[in-house]
Amino acid sequence: VNFSKTDPNAELTEINVRECVFFPEIKGLQYITVDGFTMMHAAANWTCFRAFQRALAGTYYGKHWIIENCIISDARCTGIVCGNDPSHEDEGFDAEAAGYHIIRNNEIRDCGQAGIHGFKGWTGSIIEGNLIENISAKKEFGGYETGGIKLHDAVDVVVKNNIIRKVYVGGPGQYAGIWIDWGAQGTRVTGNVVYDMEAAALFLQNAHGPVLVDNNIFKGEIRSSMENCVYVHNLFIDCTWSYRTEKFSPVYWKPHTAVAVKTEPLSFKNDKNYNNIYIGNGTDKITQNPGFAIDWNVYYEGALKSSFADKNSYSDTAFKAEAVIKTLPKGVEVSFSSKKEALEMKYPAITHAFIGKFDPTLQGLEHHDGSPLNVDTDILGISRTDKPAPGPLQDLKAGRNILLLFGPKM
Repeated sequence: VNFSKTDPNAELTEINVRECVFFPEIKGLQYITVDGFTMMHAAANWTCFRAFQRALAGTYYGKHWIIENCIISDARCTGIVCGNDPSHEDEGFDAEAAGYHIIRNNEIRDCGQAGIHGFKGWTGSIIEGNLIENISAKKEFGGYETGGIKLHDAVDVVVKNNIIRKVYVGGPGQYAGIWIDWGAQGTRVTGNVVYDMEAAALFLQNAHGPVLVDNNIFKGEIRSSMENCVYVHNLFIDCTWSYRTEKFSPVYWKPHTAVAVKTEPLSFKNDKNYNNIYIGNGTDKITQNPGFAIDWNVYYEGALKSSFADKNSYSDTAFKAEAVIKTLPKGVEVSFSSKKEALEMKYPAITHAFIGKFDPTLQGLEHHDGSPLNVDTDILGISRTDKPAPGPLQDLKAGRNILLLFGPKM
């Protein structure tokens, strides 16, 4: 043990030795609720998505678990996993045998690898209202599995209203606040606030989608090696866009199942980028690709329009929106200014019919039961009328807007 200049006789020394704190020995248990616990100090090893996954807490596949109102901290590697057995990422699985979990209203912090991680066992799950922070702070592990939320083969998963901050980069590899990877289809990322990152804020990787990204507030890098992504009603603050070519051929599924149809090479195509507010950086670095559509956005404070689209967007690059994200103990205060002229523009309603269906999955914006999904509420749950406002706030006003968002309420 290297204590550096610290005297272990004078300070508290903690050694994590228990592999898991709450993790079943039997695979596939159903209808388990874990509510109101403080769970700390687990020593499970680094979690590879192809290997058997353990963490401080997990469902071991399972179905209809609820993990809520818990404090989960000081996991050597990962806080919560779904705990699937080893298998290949293109291998089909029974989507009705596991998943449909609710992970909500938890404080997850000080984990060495990831706050929430998983592979195949999150189908139909909702991950909402969590505060995830201080991930990879010791920078012990590199590689490709580090993030606030890191999911593989996420079918119809909803990542909603989480606050994610302080995810650190710890060496060679890739890192992100929200990282949706391989085989994602029907996944929705909505109402989250991701900021104060060394890592990328959002990473959509190696899937044919569709994936819906709506009503979020991001500050940092938006990274993609995915196709068929829909970005609508977000607030992007000083966000850089990075499209990364990766020569993979991920699987896609029969819609709303995990029945593998085929593997197919990736290409950048069919991304939709509507009704967003850009401050500081815009869409000018996004290159034209087949089916890309960028329009009805708002650009402030040096943010530039796309070079090939944005015919109906509003731009005032000299306007000082002065976006500020203030950290609160269990939440954030987001403030920014908007112009009256931007509110007078007409923005389209983002509906299943408006977006359409995507190739090769032949799937559009849909709920898990296949019914149409419309972006008809804002980040606060306020209904969007037939005159939607740009960005995540439907009640957007000219002048200064202040938004208070809180994580777990215990």
